[in-house]
Amino acid sequence: MVVGVRTLKSYGWENHYLDKIVSVRKRQQFYLFIINGMGCIGYSLFQSLAILSVFFIFYYTWKNGEEIDLANSISTLAMVFYLFVTVN
Repeated sequence: MVVGVRTLKSYGWENHYLDKIVSVRKRQQFYLFIINGMGCIGYSLFQSLAILSVFFIFYYTWKNGEEIDLANSISTLAMVFYLFVTVN
């Protein structure tokens, strides 16, 4: 008889604890979604930053009236490429 009461008692509390577990999991999923989303955006921006930095370097040089020759442009591209390869 005691064993049967313990079994009924455990089945009675099963839904209560299941609801608690489900609510904690939903909060965890929300925070993981936010953290992973921010990580993906940051990673994609980091990958695109090399192209943007080269563009801004060339734009700043052009805006100041300096000549953009082939030697300077290739060395700038090589330096930015080397920087991002070593960091990545």
